[in-house]
Amino acid sequence: MSAFPVDIAEQMSQALEFLQTDRDDESLQVSLKLSPKGYSDSTIGKGRVSEGDQPGSYFLSGSIALENSDGEGFGWFAKNDIPEGTLLLSELPLAHLYDEDMDAVRLMAQEETGMVETEPTESELLTQVIMADVESRNDDYWISHLGELHPRGEDYDATDPEVIHQKCRLNIPGFETCPEMTTYQQVFADLSGIGLYAKASGFNHSCSPNVNRFAIGTCQHFVTNRAVNRGEQLTISYFEHE
Repeated sequence: MSAFPVDIAEQMSQALEFLQTDRDDESLQVSLKLSPKGYSDSTIGKGRVSEGDQPGSYFLSGSIALENSDGEGFGWFAKNDIPEGTLLLSELPLAHLYDEDMDAVRLMAQEETGMVETEPTESELLTQVIMADVESRNDDYWISHLGELHPRGEDYDATDPEVIHQKCRLNIPGFETCPEMTTYQQVFADLSGIGLYAKASGFNHSCSPNVNRFAIGTCQHFVTNRAVNRGEQLTISYFEHE
């Protein structure tokens, strides 16, 4: 197994520093950077990368491609044989909500709609976050990013609230910072939440997945859990700890 091309050690350092400091009114923020040990200039052509801490920053292996999947829309497939333990994708979400912020956003949504007796779903809450950003922009940022997500089609207005809600409902996995290492209590609600991931949304579900995922902050990482053959679809479990 080769070294990961993304500097996961740096992300873990950011997470540990966050846990050891006063976290009032703050959430864990991590950046996505290439590892100098795992990714040299001579190999950069093998993958695509957008480094930084901006929403949607990512590393994408050159060994996978998004293709039509029978009965499932699109899916990620192996372009060549891929060894076990290979990092396929690391990605920051286009938008996210930490668990600790859910109640505040839920209250705001209820006040705006006047439906105080109806509790908004997580996808409806994230839609509120995205719509607020859509309305603050005068560019095509969300049109270009949301257009990649299911459901797709020329008939869809990517900035229509109902379309955004459907895209959120179908494309928001949860994230937890290394749950194997952390006992989650309410005090750690700033380490877990939901996010809208453009590229990760291409992974379809399987009860016997060949890809595992883990998160550090909002950054999700996807790693093969066995050797994968060329042409094989790459799948994950949609259930957090299956």
